[in-house]
This record gives sequence, C-alpha cells and structure tokens, in this order.
Amino acid sequence: MPPKKRRGRRGDGAFYQRRSDDMWIGAYIYEDEYGEKHRATVSSGDKVVAWEKFRKLRTDIDSGTYTPQSKMTVEKWLDYWVEQIIKPSRAPRTYTSYRGIIDNQIVPNVGKTVRLPVRPTLIRANLRWVGEKWSPRTAELTYSVWSSAMKAAKKELSLKTDPTEHIDKPRNDARTGQALSSDQARKVLQTSTATKDRMATRWATAFLLGARQGECLGLERDRVDLKELTIDLSWQLQSLPTKEGFALDDPDRFDAPKGFELKPIHRRFALTRRKGQRPILLPLPVPLAAIFKVYMGITPPNPYGLMWVSEAGTPIPGKYDSTAWHEVLERAGVPKVRLHDARHTTATLLLEMGVPETVRMAIMGQSQVATQRRYAHVDLSMAREALGNLDGLLELA
Repeated sequence: MPPKKRRGRRGDGAFYQRRSDDMWIGAYIYEDEYGEKHRATVSSGDKVVAWEKFRKLRTDIDSGTYTPQSKMTVEKWLDYWVEQIIKPSRAPRTYTSYRGIIDNQIVPNVGKTVRLPVRPTLIRANLRWVGEKWSPRTAELTYSVWSSAMKAAKKELSLKTDPTEHIDKPRNDARTGQALSSDQARKVLQTSTATKDRMATRWATAFLLGARQGECLGLERDRVDLKELTIDLSWQLQSLPTKEGFALDDPDRFDAPKGFELKPIHRRFALTRRKGQRPILLPLPVPLAAIFKVYMGITPPNPYGLMWVSEAGTPIPGKYDSTAWHEVLERAGVPKVRLHDARHTTATLLLEMGVPETVRMAIMGQSQVATQRRYAHVDLSMAREALGNLDGLLELA
C-alpha cells in the first residue's frame, strides 16, 4: 500500500493526486549519462497501481535499467529516417521501396501513436501480419526496413537497444530460381524466330549471358562491340521518381540524391549505373554476335540509342517486357518461369557442358562464392571459350 500523504525526503521523488483529473502521479528527477536532469513520471487512476509503477520507476532509474519513453512515435521516426537519411544517400529505387513498405506494411498495422523504443514483440507481430497478408518475401523486405531504421534510431536518438537484434529474419521458403532446360530454351528461341518476334535477340541475350531485365532493356547499341566480341552491361534502364512540379522533359527532373549517376532517356526512364560485383564487360558468343549483326542491320536506330524499344519507339517498361516473355513461353509450350530465371538457365547450360566452376561464376557474377574459393580473375578469352560452347543453342531449325 502507498504511504499516507507526507512530505517526502529530497531525492525520493513526488507522489500526489492531480486535481484536474484525480489521477495519481509519481514523478522522479534523475540525471542522464551527460549529467542533464530529466523528470520521469508514471500515472494511474488507481492509487495502488500508481504507487507500484512509481516504485518500479525509482528502482529502474537507480539501478540504471530505466529506458525513458521517447516523444518520437514510430511513424514520425520512420518518416524522418526515410526522407532525411535514406533519400539523400541511397538510390531512388531504394528510397521508393522503403517508402512504400513504411506506408503500406508498417504504419497501417503498427498505428500512428506507438512511441519509441518499441518492443521486439511488436515487430514480430508486424512481420507475421505482413507475411500472412502479402508474402514471405514482403516480410523479408519489411524486416530489412525495420532493422535499418532501428539501428539508425539507436544511434541518433541514443536508444539503449535495437529491438531487431533479438528478431530472426523471416524465412522465405518459396521455391524460386526454376530453370528451363537447354531443349526448352532452344524451343523458345525457335518459336520467337519462327513467329518473327522482334524481341528474339533480347531473349537470346537473357539465355546466353544471364543478363538481368534492366541490363537488357538499357543496353545501348554502341556498347555491343561486334569486332572485339564484347558487350558492356554497365548501365541499366530504370523508371525513377521525378521532382514535383518538374516537366517530364526537364533534364533535371529526377528526384535523386546528389552525385547519383544517371542518364535521362525518356520521361521517367533513365539509365543508371549498375551496382554490384558482377563483371560489366562480358564476352559476346559468336552466335549471339551473328544475330545481333543481322538485327542491328535491319532495325533502324532510335533516338535513345537503345538495342530494343517498343513499337512506338520508346523505352520498354519492365512489365511489358515480362508480358512479352510469358507470351513467348506460352507459344513455345514450355513451363512458365519468371523472366529473371533465364539467368538460371544459363547456369544450367554452362554446368551441363562441363564449363569450369570458376568460369561459370565469372559469367554469372557469383563473386562472393568465387572469393571464398580464392578465385580472383577470369581471362576474357577463357570466358569467351566457355560461352562458345553454347553455339549449338542458336542452331535454329
């Protein structure tokens, strides 16, 4: 039971009933690690409950285990973090992705009034909700946002702990990376050629080089060297956010951090430097070079210098590219796989043909594994010879 009302000793804090609403208040003055004084309070309409909370407050402060309640809500911190820390320093697509996860996966579930610091149980509950409502992959991305934001909060707001340190990253057991067989890949190319698909060379590039979608759609003609048999994949096509109030033909229209390298192409499309360890200069196999030569000879140049454009002559959006891919798979009568999984077909073909592991890794850009195996460099001629083993893939009937 709380003691009867009496004047407390200096340093014991204050326990009293507030006249305005009859709430019982416990207040305690303490110094932080910087010597600054703060006033911590607890309250309850029940005197006994308030006293127990007050006693625990004093014990926690005196023992050094007290964590002050921040005035910063989770929503306000995430908004500050993504706008003031992420946006000025990260790629526009990264900012857009984080912004979307905050607005769609975190705040609607957590609410607008929860304050920092948050407990691990709250984040776990949010991740379960995201996994059930969206997908395990979305839960993984949400965890990444939580983790990065909480590490920054611990540093900038002097929080004592990062709650994500006690949370395992959600597992994504969904099967991905299904590959077409070499026969199925050949069938796709035969079908696209027989139906005069103008994207046949684009599909061949995906199969033979393992090039990603943005790398293919952003490939410029002058980065294909038919004489030296090399192809430069240093740029990728992306749709980027634009600044409010800027016209879509303004060269300075893109909302990107200072120093972010890009080349404006058309409206919201731009070429951006490709990140990562994967080599940007790859050997161009002879059969692919041959069909490139024919394709570039019969296809007029476009204003953007791109290898492939839409029927309207503009850059091809990723979703339209993916739609065309699934259409050719259906016409060829092969299993439906993601366009990105053409990369896995390349790896399968190289493996089936007995290409050395180090060369396969160089072509597919598996630098981390290669480093673990003490692999440092593959000579261009050696890699070209490995890709040359794929010549039979383009012997179309």
